[in-house]
Amino acid sequence: FIKKEIYFASDLRGSHTTVESVDFVSPTVANEVDCLYDAIMILGAPTPEGQQTLVNTRILSTRYRHTLRFESGRWLVAEEQRLDDLGDGDLCPA
Repeated sequence: FIKKEIYFASDLRGSHTTVESVDFVSPTVANEVDCLYDAIMILGAPTPEGQQTLVNTRILSTRYRHTLRFESGRWLVAEEQRLDDLGDGDLCPA
């Protein structure tokens, strides 16, 4: 991203993650399902006139499953699986 001068806009435009469920497999392993509402703009290098270049402005909701492992006092993401592309807009549960 840095070499291509691509970066995320500072305005999150309401993006959020909703945790839908957490299942503990053991004291150190858990499975979590969440819904990500992604409305963040991805920007590119400015034009010669100094205008922002928009690389991606798509707003969508996606459901993921994460396997988490508790290591050294922290929960870390060990695996991520995309479950569903729900579509455009904020379609995550409130």
